Amino acid sequence: MQMHYGLMALMVGFFAAVSLPAGAFIGLQFRPGTRVNSALMAFGAGAILFALTVEIVAHRFHEAGYWPLAAGCLAGGLLYELFNRALDRMGAFLRKTSSAIYKIARMESKRAGTALRLLATIPLFHSLTPKEIARLARFAKEETYEDRAGIFTEGDLCDALYVIIDGEVEVSKQGEVVARGRKGEIFGEMGILTGERRVVSAAACGPVKLLRIAAEAFGEAVEASSGLRRSLEKLLLERSAILEKDRPVAPQTAVQWRRQALAALRSHDFSPSKEDVKKTVSRYSSAGNGIWLGNLLDAVPESLVIGLAVSGQGAFPWPFIAGVFLANFPEAMSASVLMAHQGFSKARISLMWWSVAAVAGLCAFLGNVFLQNLSITGVVVLEGMTAGALLVMVSETMLPEAFEEGGTVVGLSTLAGFLAVLLVKSLF
Repeated sequence: MQMHYGLMALMVGFFAAVSLPAGAFIGLQFRPGTRVNSALMAFGAGAILFALTVEIVAHRFHEAGYWPLAAGCLAGGLLYELFNRALDRMGAFLRKTSSAIYKIARMESKRAGTALRLLATIPLFHSLTPKEIARLARFAKEETYEDRAGIFTEGDLCDALYVIIDGEVEVSKQGEVVARGRKGEIFGEMGILTGERRVVSAAACGPVKLLRIAAEAFGEAVEASSGLRRSLEKLLLERSAILEKDRPVAPQTAVQWRRQALAALRSHDFSPSKEDVKKTVSRYSSAGNGIWLGNLLDAVPESLVIGLAVSGQGAFPWPFIAGVFLANFPEAMSASVLMAHQGFSKARISLMWWSVAAVAGLCAFLGNVFLQNLSITGVVVLEGMTAGALLVMVSETMLPEAFEEGGTVVGLSTLAGFLAVLLVKSLF
């Protein structure tokens, strides 16, 4: 008989989790809009909130009192947070839009703060307002080069300019050194303004630390600041004069270069580049294992509770199953779209969610077979741990993600999810 209930728990656990691959399919095939996604996410949050507050907390509170339940909730919340942070270091935060936005924003904020302090010391940028220089700092990236390492070569696309933080840079034309740049100086800006490819090469002369500013961000800063434009005009005239006198470049070439740069500067003609965005995506595209383990972290606790509840004693846990089912659907739908943007194939995403559903069913089976002999206090603590983990997950990811794009629709959608599971409870 015990094995009979175990198999039933396996099927029920799998059924509750099958909305994960179903949600992934809908998300990948139809790509719902942000407001629709937010409304569904809030609906799922309301459903799971009913499941954990009414079906677990309220029910077990009357059986065991406050302390065992509170201890379980606290332990579950802390364990979830601990494992979640560990998995985030593997890239698991990319499975949820809200956590991805938060983590990347924190990393970018820290990096931009360092860049901001450096840019503020460069005379060329002194004409920028604090807001403008902060905008520029967001797109500045620190890079290091070893001695003789190439920074760019003749013929390369002009996709950035550089500020020398520390060290010395050697600029050459056809193998002949024509200039050296030192701490606080900038180079590489001429090609951005002309829209042509690099006409010189740059290499590190000893260990060098640079600040790389993407062409798109630099162009926007020039458009926004007349003071920066005037400073650049002066710099361009100085650089073109050097070209005419000292560099092995034909005088007519130097004059033409100067005219093109000044014309581009005065007309604000800059072509935006998406290279930095592509690099950011590729940096996290190998986080598949972390994302998969993170999805398991979300699914396992609720599956164990389902396994415990399928015992033939008391009412069948339809409300809790409904809450889990309804919460899983929008969560997988949103996460799958996010993973697709990071380069995961549809087949890999689908396999990931089907495997999570299979593991959820297995956990429900194991919970039914091996945890049925727990004392009432043990059951209350275990279910309290599940409630605590789910509450932390909902408050950290589902509700913030819903509110990010949903606005006022979030409240009513959350209420609708709560009432939907209440309806299931009234029917069964």
